[in-house]
Formats: sequence, C-alpha cells, structure tokens
Amino acid sequence: TNNYAAGIPLFAVSIALIVNGESVLGLIYDPTRDEMFTARKDEGAFLNDKKLDVVTSTRHSERIVAEIEIKRLPEELVLRLIKEQPYGSQRNSGSSAIDWCWMSAGRFDVYLHGGQKLWDYAAGHLIFAEVGGHSVSLDGEPVFRGRLETRSAFAAQDSALFDEWVKWIGIPVQAN
Repeated sequence: TNNYAAGIPLFAVSIALIVNGESVLGLIYDPTRDEMFTARKDEGAFLNDKKLDVVTSTRHSERIVAEIEIKRLPEELVLRLIKEQPYGSQRNSGSSAIDWCWMSAGRFDVYLHGGQKLWDYAAGHLIFAEVGGHSVSLDGEPVFRGRLETRSAFAAQDSALFDEWVKWIGIPVQAN
C-alpha cells in the first residue's frame, strides 16, 4: 500500500482463500509487470499460467541475493546482518506479496521479514510452499497459522540454504 500510494511501481493485488484456517488458493497480480502468480493447495504454483518449477539455489553464500526488510527485525539481528553480511547482495522491494512471488520464481535466494500482515503473506506463502520452498517464523513456528496476525518470516529456496540460515539467525525450531 505504501509503495502504491507513493507512486513506486512495486505493488500487487494479493488475494487468499482461507478455509478452516488453511490457505487453499492464492492469487497475486503485479500490474506493472503483468505477472499473475497463482497456487492451489497441493496443485503447484503458476506464473501467468506456466507452472513454476521447484527452485533450488545454485549460488554460494557469498553470492546469494537476500530480500531483507530490516525495520521490524530485532536490533541485534539487524546489527549482525550489517556487520557480517552473510549474502552477496541485499534488497528490499517494500512489497511482501511481491517478495513471496519473486522467491517462488527464484529471483531471490533468501527472504527475511520481521513482521507482515496476513494480507501480505497468506497468498504468497502458499505460492512459495507450492514450489517446495522452506519457511519459518523467527520464533520457530510456521509462518502461516490461519489467523489474522502479524508474522515474521524467514524463507529459503532449498533445504541446505534454509538450514544454514536458520542456524545463523538462531531460530529455535524448524518448521515448514
């Protein structure tokens, strides 16, 4: 919403159908790039009707592209990210919905956000899960819990990168 209101062309329409606390359908439309990301639970994810493949990172730690929204992260984690820079490049688009989609399409290797609203992640998290992505909240619980709540998120494309970062961040329990 902030990007749209400021005229920044990084925004999307994000819709999720939640049945009995489970996201079963997700749709995110990025009008500036005419990209429609969709997913149905257990049926895969799509970009403009083309099935998205399961994405794995081929970049080494020093070359990974990290999508990090720092303003809601714990201060000590932000300081470690700045000091140690466990990535090759860091970005922040300002749109959580687009971030989940771009992770699903393999445009980023890891994603870290300190607190996003349900409407920012319900559809995107389903899309990401349907391409085999791994995610967890910073408190070690699932990102999506079927409730109207603000949630932190860490996500990575493949299990090795996920495990490496979960350990580095210090997330207490792994959950998909």
